[in-house]
Amino acid sequence: MLSDPKIQLTTLQKVERIKLLLTQRAEGGHPDNYEYSTLRAELVSLPELEGKLPEIVVMYRSISEFWTYIKPLYGSYHERREHIREEFHELLTELELGKTNPTQRPTEETLKHLNSEEVQKLFTIAMNRTEKDANGAVTAAKSLLESTCKLLLDDMNIEYNPTEDIPSLFKKISTKLNLHPTQHPNDSLRKILSGCSSIVQGIAETRNKISDAHGQGRNPMNAAPRHAKLTVGTAGAMSAFLVETYKHMTDPNG
Repeated sequence: MLSDPKIQLTTLQKVERIKLLLTQRAEGGHPDNYEYSTLRAELVSLPELEGKLPEIVVMYRSISEFWTYIKPLYGSYHERREHIREEFHELLTELELGKTNPTQRPTEETLKHLNSEEVQKLFTIAMNRTEKDANGAVTAAKSLLESTCKLLLDDMNIEYNPTEDIPSLFKKISTKLNLHPTQHPNDSLRKILSGCSSIVQGIAETRNKISDAHGQGRNPMNAAPRHAKLTVGTAGAMSAFLVETYKHMTDPNG
């Protein structure tokens, strides 16, 4: 099927195809291992599928590896098919419905103004990891905010130390964008901007204490999905706010 380079499969079609290949092997067939391995390599490299692919796809790089897993696990074809169906159900449903987080799209569109694939990838990874890898989501959220600050500082020709922490980077860019609390006499706005600084500080501290960025001892601190969603949501909102402010400053009529 993949031998014809003119055939361009959608992500949904690729997921459906790899499910079919696994089902064929689970029923005693002998599907093309090269096709499976090629499809798998393509899918695991897609940022939008980070943390969403079935474990059986992530874990098993070849049809033969999958067979050593599924054969002793279930004795009947029906049980194997049901297992595969359950593994793929959530992802296929999401792809078929075009399901997205309603808060995700506006942030994605705003971050595109940075013209940085890395930032887009970090946000996608952070959003996708919240349920299955909360610690990883926290790490990605921190990296997203840090990269956003550095990119804006670069665009505004403001020097910074590559090892500076996020609160320091945020203070520099927010001051340049007239977003520092001390730059506003309005008490209400000053409180909001002060809260933004506190959020940035909190994201930095959360990453240091609850994430996969550091080794853990015998009593590790792990983020729950709700903590990850909060961290990713606020990091995305703060990044988008900075980008929108920069865009308004450089092109008020844009």
